[in-house]
Amino acid sequence: MDSATTTTPKAYHNHVRILDNAGVLDWPIGSVTPRMVDQVVTKIVTPTTKRWPNGTACIVGGPSAGRRVRFILREAFDIAVRDRAIADTPVMPEPRAKSAGNKEVTDLTPAELRRLRDRFVRWEKVTLGGGKRYTPMVDALDVLLGTGMRAGELLALRWQDLDLDAGTLEVNGTMVSVTGVGSYRQQGGKAAGSMRILELPGPTLAVLIRRHEFAGRPTSGPVFPSRNGTHMQRDNFQKAWRRARGDDLADVTPHTVRRSVAGALRDAVSVEQASA
Repeated sequence: MDSATTTTPKAYHNHVRILDNAGVLDWPIGSVTPRMVDQVVTKIVTPTTKRWPNGTACIVGGPSAGRRVRFILREAFDIAVRDRAIADTPVMPEPRAKSAGNKEVTDLTPAELRRLRDRFVRWEKVTLGGGKRYTPMVDALDVLLGTGMRAGELLALRWQDLDLDAGTLEVNGTMVSVTGVGSYRQQGGKAAGSMRILELPGPTLAVLIRRHEFAGRPTSGPVFPSRNGTHMQRDNFQKAWRRARGDDLADVTPHTVRRSVAGALRDAVSVEQASA
C-alpha cells in the first residue's frame, strides 16, 4: 500500500474528528441548514495554531481542510437525499475563486440584449420548426431578462413558487450539479439573501402565464422541465444556450444577462426595452 493510499483515510479521519469537535455529528439530519454548514466550513477554512501536550505547535484547518470537510458533508447528505431521509441537501457548492486570467464581464446594452434575443428566436425557428412549436430557450431568456435570476434559480423554479394572480415569483431554490449524480434541485439559495420574492414586469408575467396555459395549468413541477418532465439538467441548458447564441457571442452567458439586468436597473433603464 503506497503512501497516498495510507494518508487519505488518515486525513479523512482527522477531518471527521474536526467535524465531531464542532458538534456537527450531533446535528439532527433534518434540521441542518446551508447557513449552519457554511458557518462550520468558514471556521475550518481559517487556520489556527494549537499545541500538543509536549509543547509542539501544529496548524489546524486551512483552505484544503475546508474543501475536504465540505466534500465529506456533501457526500453524506447526498446519500441521505438518495435514501429519502431528507428532501434537499443543505451543503452548498464551494464558491469558485475568480481567475486573474478570466475576461471581465461587460454589461450588455439594451440594444445588445435585443440582438441576443433575436438570435435565440431565429435559432428556435430553425431548430424547433417555428409556428406552433414551443420555444423554451426564448422563454427562459425572457424570464432572465425580466428578473435577473441566476440560471440555477431559473431551472429550479416551480409552478408552486409563482403567484400569477399577484404577479410575483418566489426564488427559493437552485440547481446543484454533483459528479456521478447529475443535477438536482436544492432548497435555498446560492448565497445569503438569495431567497427572495420578485415582482414580475408585465412582459415577463405574460411569458409565464402563456407557459402555464400551454402546460395545462399545473400546480406543481418545474416551470422549465426536461423532456421527461423533471428539472432540466444544467449541462443541457448550457449546451442549448451556447447553440442558440452562436460563436460570435461566445462571451455572453446567463451571468452576463444577470449583470446586465442589474446594471440596467441601476441606470433606471427599463428591462422591457430588452424583451420588447
